[in-house]
Amino acid sequence: MPDEICTRYFEDIPAYVLGAMDEAESAALRQHLSSCQSCQAELQTYKTLSQGLLFVPPQKPPASQRDALRASLMGGRPSGRLPVAPSNFPLSIPKSSSQSRWKSHLTWGAAISAFITLLILNIMTFTTLQSIQDEQQALRAQIAANQTIISMLAYPGVERLAINSGTVSGSLLIDWDRSIATIIAWNLPVLPSDQTYQIWLIDEQDQRISGGFITANGGTPYSSAAIIAPKELSNYRGIGVTIEPVGGSPKPTGERIFRIDF
Repeated sequence: MPDEICTRYFEDIPAYVLGAMDEAESAALRQHLSSCQSCQAELQTYKTLSQGLLFVPPQKPPASQRDALRASLMGGRPSGRLPVAPSNFPLSIPKSSSQSRWKSHLTWGAAISAFITLLILNIMTFTTLQSIQDEQQALRAQIAANQTIISMLAYPGVERLAINSGTVSGSLLIDWDRSIATIIAWNLPVLPSDQTYQIWLIDEQDQRISGGFITANGGTPYSSAAIIAPKELSNYRGIGVTIEPVGGSPKPTGERIFRIDF
């Protein structure tokens, strides 16, 4: 902790790191830092913290955040009139001490508000990037499935089984020689964000093994997916599709959309 001699400089360090001090104050602080190891260590701590937060690219914060920050800063400002001291209040406190106290409160308030704002922007940016990465991953999976379907349709040995269940129709394409299967489903309803279509492989003991997922995004009238089988397809006698929580379930728990027996 700083001693009484450098307390004022110690309290100015957050504003100095943020560039919120005028040149005269900055020069005085730099001169003090040249000989005070305690303040030097505090300066390095704030520099490390600010560098970790300030990687956020410039972006306009939401209006609600700007209004809240503005109200917070306005609420911390002292009024233009000085308070009247009671008649029994000791007048031996130097004027500079009172001004230093006001300045310390403002400095810490501005620094804390700035760091909180940067942290909020950091979290918003991370969330946005994560959403973009998830969308890109889903798009790559869809492109790979479509390429597989095109290749299978061009191969004469592929078996085609019809899907016809209520409003959902389509085809199951199976290449028994290469143990590859894909689903093309038309009119598959778009699910809420917390649900997904899960594919199940049905073995001879009537056990269900997860074979992947189908995503209906509403951008096209059909949805497609490659089936992921842990063993040769000849070890199974059918597939089914159910609605499950996002991320999938170890066993079917939701509504069955359709089933096809080989």
